[in-house]
Amino acid sequence: MNAQRTTATLVGALFLTAMVASLVGGGLVESAIAAPYDLAAIAANDALLIAGILLELVNAIAVLA
Repeated sequence: MNAQRTTATLVGALFLTAMVASLVGGGLVESAIAAPYDLAAIAANDALLIAGILLELVNAIAVLA
């Protein structure tokens, strides 16, 4: 019974991690590329874009785990 609880806790934590990373990462990427044809605006928000992409990567890893 203890092993099942540990597994359930791990799966729940991974689910919550994936959900939060996806929501925040998607929001950051969307705000960074709000003007899709204005490359200067995208370049000015490179930190937001990189943070969003990294959070989407965390989401992918949490889903695969």
